[in-house]
Amino acid sequence: MRSSFSAHLTESLERRLLLIADVAPVGDLNASPTGSGAGELEAIGDLIFFAGSDGAMGSELWVTDAATGDSRLVRDIIPGADGSSPNSLTSLNGILYFSARTQNNRSGLWRSDGTEAGTYVIREFRLGDDSYSQSVNQITPVGDMLFFIAEHDTLGRGLWVSDGTTSGTIFLKPLAAYWWQFPPVEELVAVGDNLFFSQSGIFASGGPLWKSDGTPQGTVELVADGLTFAAQLRAIDGQLYFSGRTDATGSELWRSDGTSAGTQLIRDIKPGTASSNPSSIAKVNGRILFNADDGVVGSELWETDGSAAGTKLLIDIQPGAGSGYPQHITASGSEAYFVASGSGDDRELWRTDGTAAGTQLVADINPGPIGSSPQHLIDYNGTLYFTAHRTGEGREYWISNSSGTTLLRDINTGTGNSVSSIAKEPFAFAAGRAFFVAFSKTSGGELWKSDGTSNGTGLVIDLLALTASSQPGNF
Repeated sequence: MRSSFSAHLTESLERRLLLIADVAPVGDLNASPTGSGAGELEAIGDLIFFAGSDGAMGSELWVTDAATGDSRLVRDIIPGADGSSPNSLTSLNGILYFSARTQNNRSGLWRSDGTEAGTYVIREFRLGDDSYSQSVNQITPVGDMLFFIAEHDTLGRGLWVSDGTTSGTIFLKPLAAYWWQFPPVEELVAVGDNLFFSQSGIFASGGPLWKSDGTPQGTVELVADGLTFAAQLRAIDGQLYFSGRTDATGSELWRSDGTSAGTQLIRDIKPGTASSNPSSIAKVNGRILFNADDGVVGSELWETDGSAAGTKLLIDIQPGAGSGYPQHITASGSEAYFVASGSGDDRELWRTDGTAAGTQLVADINPGPIGSSPQHLIDYNGTLYFTAHRTGEGREYWISNSSGTTLLRDINTGTGNSVSSIAKEPFAFAAGRAFFVAFSKTSGGELWKSDGTSNGTGLVIDLLALTASSQPGNF
């Protein structure tokens, strides 16, 4: 049995390693089996921003016009092979914000309007503890503000807020330092005009759940009924739903309206000090669904209306003591997709309309005892994009909608994977198409696009046919 600390840490790491996917190279910046290093994508209108290397320069900011297919370098921030390594790409009010190294060898909060002149650093901070990685991260838009985490030379590691200007970028709260070079696991979630946040390390003042209105005095701990830990933070209908832990109840389902008095346990699903460990909380067709273990039927699909009486088991997917363990609950129209085990460890794609009768297996993609283990579920206009593993094909990009569940394309032909095992939120959507990074034997890891069909899935443009691919990243 895992300790409560390792269980919480595992949950947090699982959240950080979520993958998503799709299929058709947008730009082969550096054509070869190495790849351009594309990662996070961020869409602003018809523009898709991403970080990539063309082989001659290091990782820098690029943009693709989804309407025309044109791709170009936005700015070579640090000329030469090192590059500025843009990451944490986020948009607010039509402007791209991101983290990147500066020519002063520091970590910077940057902004870009898509032009070279309009791409500049807002404020510089200390680099990460390894003296190379970015300390600016977790950039989260809330209203007209950007919250983020950074390391300051004298203030240390902390929470900051910015209005997009240097003078409007201010320090809010000190955060826990790295522990044995492992960063604390934070969650930053926008709920209305406020930020809720937590971390698995220890804050300077010791609280597990915090709220900020963007001012130092309005950044406060939510002290409630012995709450010592908060995770799985989700914004639903203007409130925060989360997994909260107390010594008396273990980790159970909570919600908060942003006040200490309004931060309350919904139900002790697994009575006593043991934990039901709620996770994958999502609103579906007017209902709030989540995964929990009551100690009787295992880890299964539950629903709540926010009251103790209205919190109940929706369906026992794997009857008996075994667990269906539903994860990645993702709303799509009036239904939701999720991943679960109908028997043993057979992880496959399921769907629910919020009722027991309307909960069913979508497709047995990889028949057998292991299943296809779908990941990176995301909805776009009623179509679910995801990745799945099938024997003989590896992990590839798939879609599911009312027409069925199909493989977009076997991009990395044979048993190899076209999807990186550590990709983070690789999907972006623009001009009716999905953009993502995929690996193939001919071009390596590059930016692709798809209109949801096999024929409409492919590399957008070969920007530079070099000896190694461009390795697009952070899109």
